[in-house]
Amino acid sequence: MKLTFKMYIHERMSSTIYHGTSSEKAAQAILKSKTLNPRIEDFTQEQNFTPLNRTYFTTDLPYAMIYALGGDMFGGSSPIPDFMTKNGEYGYVFVGDNSKIKNHYADEDTVGEIVQDILDGNSDNYNFTSFELGEIEELVGDAFDTDIEADDGDDEEFMTPFERFMDGEVEFFAAVGKYILRYGSARLKVRFRQNSKHHSHDGNISVLSAYRFKKEDANTIKRDGSNFLQHATKIL
Repeated sequence: MKLTFKMYIHERMSSTIYHGTSSEKAAQAILKSKTLNPRIEDFTQEQNFTPLNRTYFTTDLPYAMIYALGGDMFGGSSPIPDFMTKNGEYGYVFVGDNSKIKNHYADEDTVGEIVQDILDGNSDNYNFTSFELGEIEELVGDAFDTDIEADDGDDEEFMTPFERFMDGEVEFFAAVGKYILRYGSARLKVRFRQNSKHHSHDGNISVLSAYRFKKEDANTIKRDGSNFLQHATKIL
């Protein structure tokens, strides 16, 4: 059966979903509650966005592994730096229950990253119509005209906030993503979801299982995650 647009809005998540953390404290809290809870965010007055307070997850195991390690150093030859073990010697990957997830959005950082890539001339990498690309350009213009400013004390003499966004500053990826998720059309939000492996959900997510690995063993785990289960211990 072909899905209509209205059905896409309420489409349930069918893929396996993951959440990674490198923090022992955060991992123990998740293990105790067996629940992934929304992340509470604080916004500056200058960037007056509505807090999303959403639970973040990904359908991409290698991406969750990076969060669990605290960096992308799997399968390398160099020992991991000391700062990666500051919050604990283990990394944790949780598998969430996808059965009750619907009306989920693309992660705002990913939305900003996709937009930057589109404006950099790479729209062919994504599945957007010409009308949707026009809406994206209009929203980005409005965002930098009305909402997105550099933090107080930043030196804006050489680069404007928009130039810093196009230069790849993650802070502005998130700001643009939040603006689009707040003001973009429902159709556009669905399209971003279809173009992203990283999402957020309005509410808690039950944890089905959990895996732990020693961060110092990251070199033995392949970046694509194909041997992750061989080196991780199932703890839930």
